[in-house]
Amino acid sequence: GYSVVQMRLGRESVTVVGVLPSLAAGEQVILEGGWTEHPQYGKQWKATACEIQKPTTLLGIERYLGSGLIHGVGPATAKLLVSAFGKLTLDVLSEHPERLTEVPGIGKSGRGRSAIPSGSSTPPGRPWCFCSPTGYRPPWR
Repeated sequence: GYSVVQMRLGRESVTVVGVLPSLAAGEQVILEGGWTEHPQYGKQWKATACEIQKPTTLLGIERYLGSGLIHGVGPATAKLLVSAFGKLTLDVLSEHPERLTEVPGIGKSGRGRSAIPSGSSTPPGRPWCFCSPTGYRPPWR
């Protein structure tokens, strides 16, 4: 639905408005749209399209997984997973969940089940909306 969110753009906080998917901490987005001036709230980025990107840095992956987006994976488990698999963490979760047994501290309940469905770059039910690659790209990867 229609959202008003604060995003980081370098050291600045930017207000983004528009119809956006539900966003979680650590997610990267490409936004298409333009700057507007709201009479009461000032300068805002009005998004006309949004694409959620898979995180590419270790910190981004850890924040993404630790955000509560995936049931049973909080900040501590996310740290364990990223420590074990590094930049391959999301691929391991989606394509090789049996490898979770390699991670000390992951309980039996988390072993062998996939948190992210095979072939998907996002957890189940994550909405996608696409925009052109020339869209506005916040640099927090």
